[in-house]
Amino acid sequence: MVTVPLLTGRQAVRTEKHLKGWPRPVMRVVLVMFASGVGLAYFFGWRLLAPVPRVIGPPAGEFSAETVSFPSDSGTMIVGWLSEPPRVRGAVLLLHPVRGDRRSMVGQAEFLVARGYTTLSIDFQAHGESPGEQITMGHLEALDAAAGVAYLRDRYPGMPVAVIGRSLGGAAHVNFHGYARVEYGDRILHFLEQNLRAARLIAQ
Repeated sequence: MVTVPLLTGRQAVRTEKHLKGWPRPVMRVVLVMFASGVGLAYFFGWRLLAPVPRVIGPPAGEFSAETVSFPSDSGTMIVGWLSEPPRVRGAVLLLHPVRGDRRSMVGQAEFLVARGYTTLSIDFQAHGESPGEQITMGHLEALDAAAGVAYLRDRYPGMPVAVIGRSLGGAAHVNFHGYARVEYGDRILHFLEQNLRAARLIAQ
């Protein structure tokens, strides 16, 4: 509340005009700031959710893997790398962070394969070589994760399956975790924002 001293004559007229006029420029500034904030939020949100298609090809360096593909209920074909050791102790699905691709999980894959675990590193829909119209922050990506688990179960029946997810990969696994336990019945683990320390937990 604004308290105005009692004034007379021209001072009172000038004060009244000033009090009536000051909210308009302030409101203009507020509206401009609000519109700018909405515009920036929309721009960065659009950039974050926009697809990130990339041509990846075969693995680089000494990492050896087979390129595989399989359908997902997200409506796309999922592309990934399957790396298998000579003697398989179990299988691990590796899920990359947002705006990444299967190359983001090569370090974990190498660590696990060296300890006898088959790894499947996939590109989520709208990432890498898996087509898609928009990143959905775990909604459609959960279906891709479920498809990856199903692929490993079909290829290695009776073998224990685990999941390591980073960022978006962790969110995708959390989203499908509730029904995956019932549908697949596997020992499924998820790790949020983890690195090779998560892989060590699986390898022990």
